[in-house]
Amino acid sequence: MSALARASGLCVVFAATTAFANTDITITDKDAGKTIMVSPGDSLTVNLPGRHGEGTWRLDGDLTPELTLSGRTMESVAVPDAPETTDFSFMPRVAGTVTLKTSYAKSGADTAPSNTFTATVTVK
Repeated sequence: MSALARASGLCVVFAATTAFANTDITITDKDAGKTIMVSPGDSLTVNLPGRHGEGTWRLDGDLTPELTLSGRTMESVAVPDAPETTDFSFMPRVAGTVTLKTSYAKSGADTAPSNTFTATVTVK
């Protein structure tokens, strides 16, 4: 096989590999109640709104083995009642369906959830 043929073959392999690149999927509170389809190797981010100092979003339940939590971040200006965003990042691992549930727990003595988010995630 000539060097040109080998190089061409490498290009074909590279093109086929990039055609199946993993996808970054972000869902928000507007996706509540929906079914989200993901594949192993994709990244899934759940972006939820809140207010600085009012409370925090928490996961309600185990999502394994289908999803693995890979991170949780909060972004806000450190001013009381300023808009705040919480991002949960997940890596889909194995095929199956799970119900992703979160709740917004109030700060202070009354920790009853003031908001919830639920979506169905299917890993294909």
